[in-house]
This record gives sequence, C-alpha cells and structure tokens, in this order.
Amino acid sequence: MERKRISERKYAAIALAAAMAAIVAAFLLMSAPKKIPQKDLVKKSDFVEKWCGKKDGIEEYRLPDKTRADCFLSGEFAAEFDWSDKWAEAIGQSLHYAAATDAEPWIVLLPRKNVQARAFRSHAAKILRIVDEYELPINIVCLNRKGDEINC
Repeated sequence: MERKRISERKYAAIALAAAMAAIVAAFLLMSAPKKIPQKDLVKKSDFVEKWCGKKDGIEEYRLPDKTRADCFLSGEFAAEFDWSDKWAEAIGQSLHYAAATDAEPWIVLLPRKNVQARAFRSHAAKILRIVDEYELPINIVCLNRKGDEINC
C-alpha cells in the first residue's frame, strides 16, 4: 500500500490549526477563574479585619473610657468579637460598647480551632436564649473558620 504524501501547504495549514488550538486552550486555562482555598483564620484580629472591613467599620475603636470596641460603625453598631466559649463576657462587653457609643450592640461569635461545631452551636444558643429571655437588643453574628457569616 502506497502512503499518500501530504503537501507542504496542507501540512502548514494543519500545523497552524494545531498551534491556534493550543493557544486558545492555554488562554482558556489562564482566564478560567481560580478558586484559591481560603485558610482558616486563627487570630481574633484576622476575623475582625475581614468582617469589619466588609462592613466599612472602624477596627479597635477607642471609647471615652479607653476601652475599645472591636468594630464600630457610627450610628449603626458597636461589635464585640469573641471566641464562642467566652459567650457570657461578650454579652456584657457588647452592651458596654453600645452604651458608650449610642449604637446597637453586636456580638460576633468566633470558632476556636479546637472547639467542635456542636459546642460552638451550644454557645451561640446560650446567647440567643439570654437575649430572648431578657429582651436584650443585641444582634448576634456567627462566623465560620474562614471568617464568613453562618447561621447561629
């Protein structure tokens, strides 16, 4: 059987088409959105920076009595960020910040790395129960380890 020879012109056209396909494929790969895995936040200040920045708040807002609200937005809220196992302290601090700033008290509950989800939900439930029972005007936000809001 005799092999057919491809003319130089056809060979050049095939090579050009292959090169163009490679360029298009490379472009598509480069322009595809890359999902960069988020790292778990570890320090309280990392959570404050991420959440407060999204809300256009002021981090570590100094109050007249020299205490500091973790995040403050004038006329809106004064937020206390705390680890879930320190839920009781968070209630008092959020009310103090609100009284000092004439803003709404907020608690932003943070998960410690070694605290199980079940314990975190239990801590959040304790705050919600007290807020409900005593009709406290506290807003509660729960964050996951990435610093994103989740249901309490």
